[in-house]
Amino acid sequence: MDSNVTATGVHCLNCGAEFESHEARCPYCGTMYEPGAEKQYMRKLGDIREDMEDLNGLALSETKSELKAAAKSTLRTIVIIIVAILLLSGILYLWDFVRWWF
Repeated sequence: MDSNVTATGVHCLNCGAEFESHEARCPYCGTMYEPGAEKQYMRKLGDIREDMEDLNGLALSETKSELKAAAKSTLRTIVIIIVAILLLSGILYLWDFVRWWF
């Protein structure tokens, strides 16, 4: 280990500066302080885990909304096709009816 732990903080063995024990490096000379680096790493890992959980929930809600939008679009397309088929068959029926009478 590159530093001495005291009641008030950590003393860097490289430059003698005092800094808080949660820091990963000496703020003056940059010497690594492993216990602080480990705490910082674990804290960041926990933050990443929380972010991933938030993303999973977000992705699920976005997927649901995208599926609803796709279903609405598909239903709208089907209705338009059915209406077009009915109109076309009505026009053909009238055409045949008019042709038969005249």
